[in-house]
Parts: sequence; structure tokens; C-alpha cells
Amino acid sequence: MKELYLKYKKILRDLMYTIGAQLLMNGVLQIIIYPIMNRTIGQYEFGNIITYMGFVYIIGDAIGSGICNNRLALKKSIETSQGDYNHLLKLFLPLSFIAGGILIHLYFQGIGVLIYSLIVLLTTIRYYGQVQFRLQLDFQKNFIYFAILTGGYGIGTIAFLFTKSWYCIFLIGEICAILYLIFTTHLFKGKDKSQNYNKVLHSTSLLIFSYLITDILVNLYRFVINYYCGPEAVSTYYVFSMIGKTLIMFTAPINNIILSYLADDKSQFNKSNFTTIVKIVLIVSVLCMIACVIVTPIYITLLYPNMNAMNWTLNIVVNAAQIFNFGAGLIITLILATLGAKYHLCLQLVYGTLFMITALLFTKYFGIMGFGFAACISNFFRLIEMLIVGYKKLPYSMD
Repeated sequence: MKELYLKYKKILRDLMYTIGAQLLMNGVLQIIIYPIMNRTIGQYEFGNIITYMGFVYIIGDAIGSGICNNRLALKKSIETSQGDYNHLLKLFLPLSFIAGGILIHLYFQGIGVLIYSLIVLLTTIRYYGQVQFRLQLDFQKNFIYFAILTGGYGIGTIAFLFTKSWYCIFLIGEICAILYLIFTTHLFKGKDKSQNYNKVLHSTSLLIFSYLITDILVNLYRFVINYYCGPEAVSTYYVFSMIGKTLIMFTAPINNIILSYLADDKSQFNKSNFTTIVKIVLIVSVLCMIACVIVTPIYITLLYPNMNAMNWTLNIVVNAAQIFNFGAGLIITLILATLGAKYHLCLQLVYGTLFMITALLFTKYFGIMGFGFAACISNFFRLIEMLIVGYKKLPYSMD
């Protein structure tokens, strides 16, 4: 009983550290930095920056988190070395830099392309850097990592107010976080590959592709709404979805805990565990939906007074889409940890195809509200397909 108490006490403490890290970073961004940017440069240009940063998060999270999470997922199944993952970084980091430059070339020219590509590169490294603390289940240092990142964003915001260059915010923040990794860890040391390197490369590539689909879809509104409705509509959708997105941000720390502890625990996950978690997720989702619909108009009125906060239809539809995504995002981590990257990718391909088709068609004919309905329908479908696969493929018992 004592061992059980100490184990769950540590899990709860680690969860608080991980949620605290996300709250700190995203709280500062959403409550302080983004409103300052909106007031300083206006809703139109702010909408453009939201679009630009969409590319950063898509590439950075897909590659950085893909390598990080696959390293954790493989911990319980095959022997790997740190050199395997450093070789993966050498392979994928140049691709992130090049991809960032190609995508942003549509909007920028000259030195702006290089600076933007550098932000993409640094963000990718920062996403991967969490693996150091998650492998060791040291979530206190993970909190410090995010605190330094947030402090860097704060310093960058001060520079932004003087220079009016939004690059400063993200460039300084990512550099500060990576310097912390370099000076306090040995994460980037190790050159020797293991005999399982090819397996690591294959499964990591699958997961990166799967995450790429997810991240494109999460940020799809930035591009589709911008194309059909303009940058101001991007700002509107972004702000209405912000409270719901904050909940989705909680899936990252919860998923980090789930994947980290499942990687450390060799026991098999089963239908009974899955059912318990699904019940909790559904109850929490309903409560969160109610909270989001109530809080969103208050949040917009206080921090974005230049926007109409009383569009209740958009409020409900957008937040419903976020909540469905919240539930599915928790469940798919269990599928990754137990069934592997192959199932993760297949589920994302089906969901992604549906979302892409409905988003393009609905937004073309019904504008910003159409995109909201497309997101709502697609994310509900995603949640249902996760439940079906989980109940069909997971074992009944741990025998």
C-alpha cells in the first residue's frame, strides 16, 4: 500500500508540474503576449502572424515530438541508443529548416526567410528536448525548461515593442530553452548507432508523418480561412477557439505523463483500463464544453475588445470541435503506446482526409462558420474511430 501510495503521489506531482509548465507558457502567450501583439500591429497583421506561426508549430511539433514520443514508445520494446536519435536529428533538422524556408517564401523574401527557417529549426529542437526529462521522469526540470522558454518569450516581447519585429519573441524564447538543454544535459552527445537503428528510423518516420497530418489539421483554420475569408477572419476564429485550445494544450502534459509512464511500465494495457479512461475523458469533456462556452465571451471582451464576443453560434460550434479533439487527443496516445505508430498513422489518415475535404468545401460556401462545422463533424468522427479501434484491438486482460 505504501509503494502504491508513493507511486501515485509521484504521478500526481509530475502531472501538476507538466500542466503547470503548459499553463505558464500558454498563459503568458494568450493573456499577455498575443493581446499585446494584437493591439500593437492590428487584427489584420496579427492574423497573418498566426498563419506564419502555424507553419512553425506544424513542422516543429511533427518532427520534434515525433522523434521524442517514438523514443519513449520504443523504450519498452527494443534496445536503442542515444546515437540513434542524434542521427535522426541530423537527418530531419535540415529538412525542417528547408521546409520552413520553402513555405514562408510565399510570404517573405530575403533575410526574413532565413530568420523564419531558423525559428522553425530551433522550435523543432525544443520540442524534441523534452525527451531528456521524460525519459528520467524528471518533470520538475521539465517545468524549469518551460519556465526558461517563457522567460525568453517575455524578453523577446520587450524587444518586439521597440523593434516591431515579431521574430524577436519566438527567436529569443527558443534560444533560451535550447541553451538550458546544452548546459544542463547530455542529450546531444552520443554518435554510435544501435543494431536497431533502421527499425527506429522506420517507426519514427511513420510517427512524424502521422503527427504532420495531425498538426496540419489542428492548424488548418489558419490557412483555409485565410485563403477564403482573409486574415481578420483568422484572428476571429483563433480567438473564439482559444479557450478550447487551452484545454487541448492540457492533452500534451497528460499525454506526456501517460506515454512516459507506459514506456517505463512493461505491463500491458487492456480493455478494462481503456474503458475507465474513456469514461473519465467523456465526463471531463462535457464539463469542459460548458465551461468553454461560458468563459469564451468573457475572455474575448477583456483581452480582444475590438472583436464581437457575442456570436453564440460560432462560440458553441468552435468549442464543440475543440472538445471532441480534446477527447480524441487523449485516447490516441494510448493507441500509440500499446498498438504502435502504424495504427496511429492509419487513424490519422482517415480522419485527415475527411477533415480536409469538409473544411475546403464548407469554408468555400459558408465562410468561417462552415469551417467550424467541418471541424466539429471531423473531430467527432475522430473520437468515434479511436473508440472503435481501442475496443477492437486491445486485449481483454493482462494475461
